[in-house]
Amino acid sequence: MDTPYHRIEYLFQRYQSGEATAAERREFMDIIRSGIHKELLQQLIDRDIEDAEQAGPTGGSSVSTEQSEPTSASSHSPEQSAPANTPSLSEETSHRIFSRIVGSVPLPAERLPIRRIPGWIGWAGAAAIVIAALVNLPFLKHRKHETAIADGQPAKYDAAPGKTSAVLTLAGGQQIELDSAAGGTISRQGNMTVVNMKGTLAYNATSPATTTSPTAIAPTANNNTATTSYNTLTTNPGNQYQLVLPDGSHIWLNAASSVKFPVNFSNRERSVEISGEAYFEIAPDSKRPFLVHYKDMTVQVLGTHFNINAYTDEQTVATTLLEGSVKVIRGSDQTLITPGQQVQMNSKSMKVLSDINMEEVVAWKNDEFYFHRADIRGIMRQLSRWYNIKVDYEGQEIEERFYAKIPRSAPLSEALKALSLTGKVHFRTGEKTITVYP
Repeated sequence: MDTPYHRIEYLFQRYQSGEATAAERREFMDIIRSGIHKELLQQLIDRDIEDAEQAGPTGGSSVSTEQSEPTSASSHSPEQSAPANTPSLSEETSHRIFSRIVGSVPLPAERLPIRRIPGWIGWAGAAAIVIAALVNLPFLKHRKHETAIADGQPAKYDAAPGKTSAVLTLAGGQQIELDSAAGGTISRQGNMTVVNMKGTLAYNATSPATTTSPTAIAPTANNNTATTSYNTLTTNPGNQYQLVLPDGSHIWLNAASSVKFPVNFSNRERSVEISGEAYFEIAPDSKRPFLVHYKDMTVQVLGTHFNINAYTDEQTVATTLLEGSVKVIRGSDQTLITPGQQVQMNSKSMKVLSDINMEEVVAWKNDEFYFHRADIRGIMRQLSRWYNIKVDYEGQEIEERFYAKIPRSAPLSEALKALSLTGKVHFRTGEKTITVYP
């Protein structure tokens, strides 16, 4: 693809400003994927960074810089000579450039409520540009450790993205496989009809006379409403699902997570137990507080939106509030938080953090990975759960922080390719295994 310099510059500027047409966006992404004009693309990125640095604030934490190796001048134009060094960026400036690159184009109207990278973007190339710019690395750099993924060649092993699937365990122990394709009534428990529809499991209270559906209903071992019956919804690694409880509260389950809940809530409280990660939108009920239990922690709410990350491989259990108020309780310790705050709790302490990046916290619910100053181990923990892979590490610890937005609909190889193009991390793929090294 021998595209003139002025055309590439025009497409870059149009894409950055959000004014590119669909055809121009496709043309620009094809240029990125071809890999032919890497030097020129790097120069355009460098120039954009320099402009932002001159126009933006100079304070804040600086991102470490690295000397770039000289690149040969392209034949397109004498203006294409590469800069000797990449500039140093403040964290605020880096985030501004990052936000502009990945969020400059309006989303289709039907998807406005969900913040994600539109499907037409050749996202691996775009993510690579963003990450390369923000860690101040040349887009084309001679590296000692090249891998098949970094070279953009097909990986020998790959993993498909996760899917909408879960297992419902009824009170009697019967297990029902759920997915987004199946629909209809799957169970009747007392006065409750359980309906699966498009990736959401819903519990609807109805009279027994209106819940008969002999061909679709799976009988349960216990239909005695006088005894509290519990169901459990579980997602395996690489799966996610949604649940609507009998009171109308909505729960999103991330991969490798579960929620245990009563088929009918009591008159005094609404109580569930979780593992892994879940996002809650709780129906208001001033007479019955909603309680979420995880080991010795309880989150008490009346009606609110919040996220709980309680994976056992994370250092803390993080409860993040988006709307309303919640009280986090452990033993005699308790704290009340307001929107934008997060309670982090480990075996020894409980602390409250403010000014939390809400978009990053709930990115998984909106079908994307969002990494803002994320360390590689934290990134790989998320990837391992979604792609159901095992991760090993070799060599010295990777200290760099990464910025990226990547759709969760992308295959594993594309996510690794985007990260490896920074030059700060490399990957070796095996069957169900990824080895990470500097």
